[in-house]
Amino acid sequence: MISIRRRMTLLVCGGIALLLLVGGLVLYWTIRAVLTAQFDATLAAKAQALIVAADWDDQDLEIDLNVQEFAGFGSREGGDFFEVLGADGRTLEKSPSLGADHLISRDVEPAYGPIKLPDGRSGRAIWKSFQSKNRKQTQLATLRVIVASYSGGLNRSLHSIFLVLAGVALAGLILVVFLVHTCLRLGLQPLEDLGRELRSIQPARLHARLPTVRLPRELQPITDKLNEMLERLEAGFERERRFSSDAAHELRTPLTELKVMTELVTNWPHEFNRRHGEEMLQAIAENEALLDKLSLLSSAESERINVQSAEVDLVQSVRNGVARIADSAEKRSVTIETEVESKAIVTDPLLWTAILNNLLGNAVSHAPRGAHVLVEASTGCLAVSNEAPDLESKDLPHLFERFWRKSEARSEKGHSGLGLAVVAASAERLGARCRATLQNCLLRIEIRWNG
Repeated sequence: MISIRRRMTLLVCGGIALLLLVGGLVLYWTIRAVLTAQFDATLAAKAQALIVAADWDDQDLEIDLNVQEFAGFGSREGGDFFEVLGADGRTLEKSPSLGADHLISRDVEPAYGPIKLPDGRSGRAIWKSFQSKNRKQTQLATLRVIVASYSGGLNRSLHSIFLVLAGVALAGLILVVFLVHTCLRLGLQPLEDLGRELRSIQPARLHARLPTVRLPRELQPITDKLNEMLERLEAGFERERRFSSDAAHELRTPLTELKVMTELVTNWPHEFNRRHGEEMLQAIAENEALLDKLSLLSSAESERINVQSAEVDLVQSVRNGVARIADSAEKRSVTIETEVESKAIVTDPLLWTAILNNLLGNAVSHAPRGAHVLVEASTGCLAVSNEAPDLESKDLPHLFERFWRKSEARSEKGHSGLGLAVVAASAERLGARCRATLQNCLLRIEIRWNG
């Protein structure tokens, strides 16, 4: 698996190497063109000097020897040669450096190009035509001069320049690789530190958070999001841990009762009667209700419930809720009064029903015998009020906690202490606000939402 640092190093260094190659080639060919142009300009100047110095002696063309010596055409060692040809291709004059040899003619005017010198070395030549007038003739004669020079010095200079450019480019590339690798290592260090911090976070350390001090701006959104995810993950682990602990704690008593009753049936079947069977069914029903509440509470808190909005008739839903709790209210001589708007609201029917049923169940179960319960429902609020003489203002923050009980009255059989926790979790899932107030021993639990 290739690292980001190595990949960026390869890409950056590869790009710089390509630029160095292209730039070096462009620079080399530019220098080559300039030096070659200067070399050709020197050839042209020598050719022009020969043309100016050319003169006729009867039928013979002569060029001042001083000019020849000055231009370097005196010997082969200088590497300079010239030859003047007539219109018929006959050699009229040539440099002493040629001796008995001749330069190759070209029918081009003017032109520059490479040439093989008489001594076998490489050179460059210029072919140029000019007109010269014999004093005894009235017409101009068209002549052609060929000037050539040894190009070994030029080639050596170009070779040296090529080697220098290649060496500089190679040294520059090595330096660039080192600098890029070092800069990327320093620049990506915060990312490596972040990865190391993430690897160190184990399920037992979900409370840890990634550091945000002196963090590069580019990593800030990532770190914030990761910290948010860690917070949610920690909450999820804690929620599942609490769920397991709560379930084990609350199921222990009814399961113990079932075990005792089962042992009774097994060991003394003749003493098992209808009352024992009803008690077993009641214990099973309590376990089912407890598991339902725990499951709903866990789903609501972990947002596994998909909110599906639909119209809910306030009057009918409250009427159904009161009917569901009517038997319990009658046993405790609790009267239920309703003040409901004849309207419909758009909400999730399942969560709405869970909130309403648990509020009613909590009020009927914990209100004093013969008490009065008021249910108020409108398009913006659902509130249930009941007498609570055993509660104090300091108890209000604990009402929505799991399994919180104020007194023995709240610990009696059949009450799990999960009702208001389910209410709070369901209301939060709907985006509603849940609040409890206590005034003159009257407890009012209110759910407010928008719309």
